[in-house]
Amino acid sequence: MKKIILFMALALSLTKLSGQDKNDRFRFNSFSFSLGGSNTSIFNGFASSAELGFSKGEHLFKAYRGRVTSIAINIFGGENEPNIFDEYSVMYGKEFGSKKWVSIDLFAGLSYNKFKYKPKNEISISSDFIKRSSIGLPMQAKLRFLPKSFISIGIEQHININSEEPVSRTSLFLQINF
Repeated sequence: MKKIILFMALALSLTKLSGQDKNDRFRFNSFSFSLGGSNTSIFNGFASSAELGFSKGEHLFKAYRGRVTSIAINIFGGENEPNIFDEYSVMYGKEFGSKKWVSIDLFAGLSYNKFKYKPKNEISISSDFIKRSSIGLPMQAKLRFLPKSFISIGIEQHININSEEPVSRTSLFLQINF
Protein backbone atom coordinates (compact mmCIF):
# COMPACT_ATOMS: atom_id res chain seq x y z
CA MET A 1 0.00 0.00 0.00
CA LYS A 2 2.88 2.35 0.80
CA LYS A 3 4.33 1.79 -2.68
CA ILE A 4 1.03 2.69 -4.34
CA ILE A 5 0.70 5.89 -2.31
CA LEU A 6 4.32 6.83 -3.04
CA PHE A 7 3.82 6.09 -6.75
CA MET A 8 0.68 8.25 -6.96
CA ALA A 9 2.30 11.08 -4.94
CA LEU A 10 5.27 11.10 -7.33
CA ALA A 11 2.97 11.19 -10.36
CA LEU A 12 0.86 14.01 -8.93
CA SER A 13 3.90 16.03 -7.86
CA LEU A 14 5.00 16.19 -11.50
CA THR A 15 2.04 18.50 -12.20
CA LYS A 16 3.85 21.27 -10.30
CA LEU A 17 6.48 21.57 -13.03
CA SER A 18 5.84 24.40 -15.47
CA GLY A 19 7.41 26.08 -18.49
CA GLN A 20 7.52 29.67 -19.70
CA ASP A 21 4.69 29.40 -22.21
CA LYS A 22 1.22 28.57 -20.88
CA ASN A 23 0.63 26.05 -23.71
CA ASP A 24 3.99 24.41 -23.04
CA ARG A 25 3.64 23.86 -19.29
CA PHE A 26 3.47 20.44 -17.67
CA ARG A 27 -0.18 19.73 -16.92
CA PHE A 28 -2.63 17.00 -15.93
CA ASN A 29 -4.16 15.74 -19.16
CA SER A 30 -6.36 12.65 -18.65
CA PHE A 31 -7.53 9.75 -16.53
CA SER A 32 -8.10 6.34 -18.09
CA PHE A 33 -9.14 2.88 -16.97
CA SER A 34 -9.32 -0.35 -18.91
CA LEU A 35 -10.66 -3.89 -18.68
CA GLY A 36 -9.54 -6.78 -20.80
CA GLY A 37 -7.66 -10.03 -20.93
CA SER A 38 -4.20 -11.50 -21.01
CA ASN A 39 -3.03 -14.73 -22.59
CA THR A 40 0.54 -15.59 -21.63
CA SER A 41 2.05 -18.85 -20.41
CA ILE A 42 1.45 -18.07 -16.71
CA PHE A 43 -0.78 -14.99 -16.57
CA ASN A 44 -3.84 -15.71 -18.68
CA GLY A 45 -7.03 -14.18 -17.40
CA PHE A 46 -8.58 -10.87 -16.40
CA ALA A 47 -6.58 -7.64 -16.89
CA SER A 48 -7.32 -4.18 -15.55
CA SER A 49 -5.46 -0.89 -15.38
CA ALA A 50 -5.72 2.76 -14.43
CA GLU A 51 -3.52 5.63 -15.56
CA LEU A 52 -2.99 9.33 -15.05
CA GLY A 53 -1.92 11.23 -18.17
CA PHE A 54 0.16 14.39 -18.29
CA SER A 55 1.38 16.55 -21.15
CA LYS A 56 4.02 19.15 -21.85
CA GLY A 57 3.42 20.61 -25.27
CA GLU A 58 3.24 17.68 -27.70
CA HIS A 59 4.92 15.27 -25.26
CA LEU A 60 2.76 12.81 -23.30
CA PHE A 61 3.63 11.20 -19.97
CA LYS A 62 1.70 8.72 -17.88
CA ALA A 63 1.72 7.02 -14.52
CA TYR A 64 0.30 3.55 -15.10
CA ARG A 65 -0.94 0.85 -12.72
CA GLY A 66 -1.93 -2.52 -14.18
CA ARG A 67 -2.88 -5.96 -12.89
CA VAL A 68 -3.43 -9.36 -14.46
CA THR A 69 -5.21 -12.01 -12.39
CA SER A 70 -5.62 -15.61 -13.50
CA ILE A 71 -7.31 -18.34 -11.53
CA ALA A 72 -5.90 -21.85 -11.66
CA ILE A 73 -8.39 -24.53 -10.69
CA ASN A 74 -6.82 -27.07 -8.36
CA ILE A 75 -8.41 -30.44 -9.20
CA PHE A 76 -6.65 -32.06 -6.21
CA GLY A 77 -8.48 -29.84 -3.72
CA GLY A 78 -6.85 -27.13 -1.73
CA GLU A 79 -6.92 -23.43 -2.34
CA ASN A 80 -7.62 -21.83 -5.70
CA GLU A 81 -5.41 -18.78 -5.34
CA PRO A 82 -4.91 -16.66 -8.45
CA ASN A 83 -1.64 -15.98 -10.20
CA ILE A 84 -1.09 -12.21 -9.99
CA PHE A 85 1.03 -9.80 -11.99
CA ASP A 86 1.20 -6.16 -10.76
CA GLU A 87 2.82 -3.38 -12.78
CA TYR A 88 3.71 0.19 -11.77
CA SER A 89 5.01 2.18 -14.76
CA VAL A 90 6.07 5.61 -15.85
CA MET A 91 5.89 6.06 -19.62
CA TYR A 92 6.58 8.63 -22.33
CA GLY A 93 4.65 8.80 -25.58
CA LYS A 94 3.36 10.65 -28.61
CA GLU A 95 -0.05 11.06 -30.23
CA PHE A 96 -0.45 10.50 -33.98
CA GLY A 97 -3.41 11.12 -36.25
CA SER A 98 -6.36 13.47 -36.33
CA LYS A 99 -7.17 14.90 -32.92
CA LYS A 100 -10.75 15.49 -34.07
CA TRP A 101 -12.12 11.94 -34.04
CA VAL A 102 -9.37 9.28 -34.00
CA SER A 103 -5.76 9.02 -32.88
CA ILE A 104 -3.06 6.48 -32.15
CA ASP A 105 -0.98 6.89 -29.00
CA LEU A 106 2.37 5.08 -28.64
CA PHE A 107 4.15 4.81 -25.27
CA ALA A 108 7.27 3.21 -23.79
CA GLY A 109 8.82 3.49 -20.36
CA LEU A 110 10.12 1.82 -17.24
CA SER A 111 8.22 -0.35 -14.76
CA TYR A 112 8.44 -2.07 -11.40
CA ASN A 113 6.71 -5.46 -11.51
CA LYS A 114 5.55 -7.88 -8.82
CA PHE A 115 4.80 -11.53 -9.59
CA LYS A 116 2.98 -14.17 -7.56
CA TYR A 117 2.43 -17.43 -9.41
CA LYS A 118 2.57 -21.19 -9.32
CA PRO A 119 4.78 -22.63 -12.07
CA LYS A 120 2.64 -23.86 -14.97
CA ASN A 121 4.18 -27.32 -15.27
CA GLU A 122 4.14 -28.07 -11.54
CA ILE A 123 1.63 -30.78 -10.62
CA SER A 124 1.27 -30.60 -6.87
CA ILE A 125 -1.25 -30.04 -4.14
CA SER A 126 1.23 -27.67 -2.52
CA SER A 127 0.16 -24.05 -2.30
CA ASP A 128 3.70 -22.68 -2.61
CA PHE A 129 3.75 -19.71 -4.94
CA ILE A 130 6.78 -18.03 -6.42
CA LYS A 131 6.93 -14.36 -5.40
CA ARG A 132 9.37 -12.16 -7.29
CA SER A 133 9.83 -8.63 -8.54
CA SER A 134 11.64 -7.14 -11.53
CA ILE A 135 12.21 -4.04 -13.58
CA GLY A 136 10.59 -4.06 -17.00
CA LEU A 137 10.16 -2.23 -20.27
CA PRO A 138 6.46 -1.52 -20.87
CA MET A 139 5.21 -0.60 -24.34
CA GLN A 140 1.68 0.40 -25.24
CA ALA A 141 -0.33 1.26 -28.34
CA LYS A 142 -3.79 2.81 -28.07
CA LEU A 143 -6.35 3.33 -30.82
CA ARG A 144 -8.57 6.14 -29.49
CA PHE A 145 -11.90 7.32 -30.83
CA LEU A 146 -13.08 10.73 -29.62
CA PRO A 147 -16.89 10.89 -29.72
CA LYS A 148 -16.75 14.04 -27.54
CA SER A 149 -13.84 16.38 -26.79
CA PHE A 150 -13.70 15.32 -23.13
CA ILE A 151 -13.98 11.54 -23.60
CA SER A 152 -12.14 8.86 -25.58
CA ILE A 153 -12.87 5.17 -26.00
CA GLY A 154 -10.85 2.53 -27.74
CA ILE A 155 -8.63 -0.52 -27.61
CA GLU A 156 -5.11 -0.82 -26.24
CA GLN A 157 -2.35 -3.38 -26.58
CA HIS A 158 0.09 -3.38 -23.67
CA ILE A 159 3.21 -5.50 -23.28
CA ASN A 160 5.75 -5.60 -20.47
CA ILE A 161 9.13 -7.13 -21.28
CA ASN A 162 10.99 -8.14 -18.14
CA SER A 163 13.39 -10.78 -16.86
CA GLU A 164 10.73 -12.89 -15.12
CA GLU A 165 7.80 -13.40 -17.52
CA PRO A 166 6.82 -11.15 -20.48
CA VAL A 167 3.17 -10.17 -20.05
CA SER A 168 0.87 -9.01 -22.85
CA ARG A 169 -2.72 -7.81 -22.57
CA THR A 170 -5.42 -6.40 -24.79
CA SER A 171 -8.08 -4.15 -23.24
CA LEU A 172 -10.96 -1.82 -23.97
CA PHE A 173 -10.57 1.56 -22.27
CA LEU A 174 -12.44 4.70 -21.36
CA GLN A 175 -10.43 7.92 -21.08
CA ILE A 176 -11.59 11.21 -19.62
CA ASN A 177 -9.70 14.17 -21.11
CA PHE A 178 -9.11 17.42 -19.23
